[in-house]
Amino acid sequence: MKNNMIDAKRIRLGKKTYFDVTNNGSVVPSVDAYAFLINVNGTYVNPFNLAEEVPIFDRVPYSNTTLDGEDYGTKIELAQGDLKSGECYVLEKMDISEYYGKDEMSLGMLEDIIIASNKFFIDRIGLLEEKGGSPRRKHIARRKILDDKIKLKKFKDFIEECRKDEDYRLIK
Repeated sequence: MKNNMIDAKRIRLGKKTYFDVTNNGSVVPSVDAYAFLINVNGTYVNPFNLAEEVPIFDRVPYSNTTLDGEDYGTKIELAQGDLKSGECYVLEKMDISEYYGKDEMSLGMLEDIIIASNKFFIDRIGLLEEKGGSPRRKHIARRKILDDKIKLKKFKDFIEECRKDEDYRLIK
């Protein structure tokens, strides 16, 4: 990293979801939640939440197939962490450098992308609440924070429902 720039090839978009060990797969969330993850010496870290430690999965280049030969989604494999039920990230296949047209990016550039994005980024609330700015930007920030808090509650409800479903299956 020179001049606080990060090689864009090391930045991945992660979709936060729930991994269910019993069914050996991730559950499709009711709310799509994302974060940028940076590969630092073979370990993915969320630069906006360094304390977060959840399993990270990557998609393999082939799909899951039923015994009848019907494809039903892509298979994922554990890329980092312990194989356990709970919150996780599934890395998207998006090439950040190609998508944003930059070979290198700073954390400030990633913050700007998160703040401006139409996608729900799990870390945006914290970024918006700590940022100042013009009255117009503060007004836009208040709207996004409100929308994101609603999405965050739905996402947390989804995670809690997944936990309850798994607990119920374990009790049966």
